[in-house]
Amino acid sequence: MASSESGEPAKADQSLDAAYWLRQARLPARPADGSGALGALGADVVVHIPGPADGLGAGVEPSEAFVRAVARAYEAGLDVAFAGLFAGELRRRVSIPGYPFQHRRYWLEPARRG
Repeated sequence: MASSESGEPAKADQSLDAAYWLRQARLPARPADGSGALGALGADVVVHIPGPADGLGAGVEPSEAFVRAVARAYEAGLDVAFAGLFAGELRRRVSIPGYPFQHRRYWLEPARRG
């Protein structure tokens, strides 16, 4: 992980408290500096998650920006550990037909309220 504030890789003993993340969100990002620093450490792939300082449009939540970044990484062929991506959320996999000639309907049943 690299700081968007300094462009330097995060230190092992660095505190990633609320003040740190507030600075990261408000200051202009330096993704080229961070990518270069991570590349020098041997990183093959760098994912930049845009925030408000990057001109991220109003109304896009940071979590949505993160999910979009992960989706783009997956589209690019990266191996994404989806099991941990939404840990703690109530989601379920839904099987859908794989081919147009499979004329079966797949309607989701509404969740039952107890």
